[in-house]
Amino acid sequence: MRRDSNRPVLRRLRLTFPGMAPRFNRVLAVLASTMIVGGVLATAPALGATSPAITDCVAHAELTKHYSLRELRRALNTMSASTREYTDCSDVLNRALAADISNPGGGGTGSSGSGSFLPIPVIIVLVVLILAAIGFGVLAVRRRSSGTEGAGGGGEGP
Repeated sequence: MRRDSNRPVLRRLRLTFPGMAPRFNRVLAVLASTMIVGGVLATAPALGATSPAITDCVAHAELTKHYSLRELRRALNTMSASTREYTDCSDVLNRALAADISNPGGGGTGSSGSGSFLPIPVIIVLVVLILAAIGFGVLAVRRRSSGTEGAGGGGEGP
């Protein structure tokens, strides 16, 4: 007869901490879920982008490449309302457009710095999740080490 079959899945997987209150575990689960949803929502404007200039702007908060006047105008005309409201891409594209119009033969609108292939909100979420995993690992090691010390001093002798 298996005793584990009646235990909740989280306890079988040891995703909860036995000495912690169930309320703490629920708060922890809600916090982790909120961070994941927040990361997804923060990168959502890039998912609906129809223009490479918009995608570039949403991912890097600036234009990392040079775009023609036609591409910049198309990006401004096709930008979604949420991208226009929740990002600075409208201003970035307008500045790039003004720079290209005022200096038609001059350099590009992009920056020469190196960028990441991941958007900043995704990097932030990953760092927070890694730090949380390290914290839970330390907590688990502390619990396990304190549990084994107490088990050796039991009432039974050899």
